[in-house]
Amino acid sequence: MQKKIIFFSSQSSDDKNFKIIIPHLKSKYKIRNIDTNKYLKIKNLYNYRKNKKKYLLKKYAQIISKSSLVITGSSNHNYEKYIWLISKRFNIKTLCLVDSWVNLDLRFNKKNFTNFVTFPNNKIKFRGLKELKKKSKIFYLGQPYLEKISKINFSTKNQNILFLSSRQNHGKDLKILCKISKIYPKHKIILKIHQKDKGRNWLKKLKQKKIKNISINTKSLNDLLPISKYVFGIYTMGLLASIIAKKITFVDLSYKNKNEYLYYLLEKYGYKIGKNIPSEENIVKYKIKKFISYGIYKNSTKKITKLIDDICNSDRN
Repeated sequence: MQKKIIFFSSQSSDDKNFKIIIPHLKSKYKIRNIDTNKYLKIKNLYNYRKNKKKYLLKKYAQIISKSSLVITGSSNHNYEKYIWLISKRFNIKTLCLVDSWVNLDLRFNKKNFTNFVTFPNNKIKFRGLKELKKKSKIFYLGQPYLEKISKINFSTKNQNILFLSSRQNHGKDLKILCKISKIYPKHKIILKIHQKDKGRNWLKKLKQKKIKNISINTKSLNDLLPISKYVFGIYTMGLLASIIAKKITFVDLSYKNKNEYLYYLLEKYGYKIGKNIPSEENIVKYKIKKFISYGIYKNSTKKITKLIDDICNSDRN
């Protein structure tokens, strides 16, 4: 009988990684993918909001209890943490795939841990790391989505500018967007909305301004990179993906994030902007920086797949 693996995610970034990993497992295991769309359908339900743990236990206890491994992403809220607790209740092994270096203190807490955790590399810093190392087995195996991006040719003759909203700095997003729309009146500016930015007040204000050269787009980053030459943004993993996709990337970094590895990568391979944004004449002088920090994604899909095999076919816990 095939062993069962269940994937749980509550954000699109984890969906992307899972969609890459799952095809490598389908021939060996029975897979169930409870993706972000399923989470979005329950997150505002009264019964879920009233008692999240009780709701998830009732909804997923049966399928979790019959699985060999539960795999989740990580997020700032408690959805995945409750899935870990339910899995632990049935003595089911858990693996958390962390796709980034940001907000790690919110992704983990002192009460809930998984048996196994993977990070893109060992450049992780957060207050709970010491405790996590005591409770979980940690692996540094890279990030599959970044690996996939690195293998795609996104070159284009279009001069479009892609702006990635940041979620965290939405007031600043609006300010920078308005500024670059004036500096680059001849360029088409495509605003890609962060998954959790769609209801923001700043977006309503932008629509009221009716800026002619800005269009709002909800397509995936993979769809927008092939039609964009330049990428602007503040602080998001999408900017790192843009750099790996060989796009000339401009970032407005906040000093409060200076200790995070993502900050280091964006500073090293992107072009920092603040008050000074390149003029329309000068932007053509900027060149793509060679990316050599490929350890964050090299062979990551193969490594993670092997770890999953090892967990499912051993007594490790």
